[in-house]
Amino acid sequence: MGYYTFISTLWVSLLIVSPVVGQEIQSKQVEKFQTVFDLHGIKSNNEFKLTSDRFINSIAIAYRGDLNGSYILVNKEKIKFLKDDHENESKNGISISNLIIFQTPVTDLKIISGAKIAEISQVFTLHVPKLVNATQLKSESENCELPNLIPQEEWRSGLPSPRFNRRFTDTNHVIVHHSATSNNLTDYTNVVRNIYIFHTRTRGWSDVGYNYLIAPNGAIYAGRDPGNGEQDLVMGAHFCGRNSNTTGICLLGDLSLVAPTETALNSLEELISWKIDKDQLDPEGINNHPLNNALPVIAGHRDGCSTECPGNFTYPQLSTIRQNVISAIDACNQPEPEPEVESLTFSVGPSPAYHNFLNVNLPQEISITDLIFLDLNGKIINVPVLNEVNNSFQLDISQIPVGVYLMKIDQPTLNTNVKLVRM
Repeated sequence: MGYYTFISTLWVSLLIVSPVVGQEIQSKQVEKFQTVFDLHGIKSNNEFKLTSDRFINSIAIAYRGDLNGSYILVNKEKIKFLKDDHENESKNGISISNLIIFQTPVTDLKIISGAKIAEISQVFTLHVPKLVNATQLKSESENCELPNLIPQEEWRSGLPSPRFNRRFTDTNHVIVHHSATSNNLTDYTNVVRNIYIFHTRTRGWSDVGYNYLIAPNGAIYAGRDPGNGEQDLVMGAHFCGRNSNTTGICLLGDLSLVAPTETALNSLEELISWKIDKDQLDPEGINNHPLNNALPVIAGHRDGCSTECPGNFTYPQLSTIRQNVISAIDACNQPEPEPEVESLTFSVGPSPAYHNFLNVNLPQEISITDLIFLDLNGKIINVPVLNEVNNSFQLDISQIPVGVYLMKIDQPTLNTNVKLVRM
């Protein structure tokens, strides 16, 4: 039937308006989250209208040739089709485009095939219910700890579970991506949900391809589900077909058109700092990888294969990200400062003490019960109080043998000692 094999459950119509006016194309619905339209080979310079009896949240196409000049027209807005950044191996010359997510679901749109496209063989429309009251949790991290994550069970609510054929891998490289989705989208949970259905249903992967996804508002979504394993060690599907020893982090948006937000970059640096510190990696290090024998520890998708990912506004910032990660880890590993010790003065006399009494003047904030009298072996000596006026005390030392003694204030934040000589 084309790029993928599907289960038939519903007929939906596709109307070709030019040049084959009025021709109906039948399609098959895989399940309730995706409809697949089989076009049987729409060639270049065609315009056709797609009408669905269900709301369409996002769309992609299967094609041969060059996507330049091919686009969607929806509500008078022109949206270009682009090559998907993860499209490295076509089947029979057929590739899958990027995913176009709509801010508002639609039922009618036009697809225009450009002059350089050889064929559009299939259209994939995704029907992903919006999650009501979704969390938009801002990442927060201290001391290189794992930032707050929006868990899979929350953002994936109401969607089918992944197939759970998991593999795990140690990390030598953290790979930064962008999703190449519209920068006008503001419901970031909806974006993640559509990417998940695109990866699992349209592409046929077991789960979403990334370990983590970061929204422009700084929220971090836990990506591929590790089950009982570790989130950062579950092997994804994001790095040019060679995912061993990598962790993938995706920034939402098309970052070849705009720069990532400062908030998103802060979350990215917090997440990478935690990961690098946890695995004792060198942020400026270089390791061997099957795709690149000098692949940086913190790398971009384009360091492995031909792609614009992570976007022309993100890739040049990787050197700054590495430096910021170094600074963050250095700050995290600084020893805890010793508690500040306050010194208080008090007077003791006479010393040497020739008589049977000793005068002690204490600060008002110190009680006589905080005063300890010790011999040189550290033994506490009981010294009776004869009288007291305004925190000035006269102590009875008549029973104390001749020798050297130490008087100190017994409070953890105070450091005051006085040596006394008894004659």
